[in-house]
Amino acid sequence: GATGLIGPTGATGQTGPTGPNAIQLFYNSTANLTANNFIGQSNTSATEAFTQYIFDRAVTVTSIYVKLNVAPGGVTTRTFTVRKNGVATTLVDTISTTATTGSLLSNVAFAQFDSISIQATVSGAPAASAAQITLVYTF
Repeated sequence: GATGLIGPTGATGQTGPTGPNAIQLFYNSTANLTANNFIGQSNTSATEAFTQYIFDRAVTVTSIYVKLNVAPGGVTTRTFTVRKNGVATTLVDTISTTATTGSLLSNVAFAQFDSISIQATVSGAPAASAAQITLVYTF
């Protein structure tokens, strides 16, 4: 037989809770790091302005994750500092001796048009290594 008539649509259910708006920024040195250089999304430079990015809205950077291709070795370290408008923040990740990964959770607020950069510094003479970095931020 023929299909019958379609019945009325039911009531709409409640809206679920809003989740966080988290976004990741990815950086890759693409070559061995140089002490005191800044890391861009696919480059490094001794000039911070060449690696800075600006935010299009107010955000909070919540964490940094770093992976080295080669551990620093010995008693040496590599330190990665998130900078805001050319000034160091509390978001600092230090990787020492035999480790190749590190992370830090800390909230740093950025306003619209604030710039962000990452500076790589060393202690001692660590083994040559490239770095991959992920920053997580919410808005």
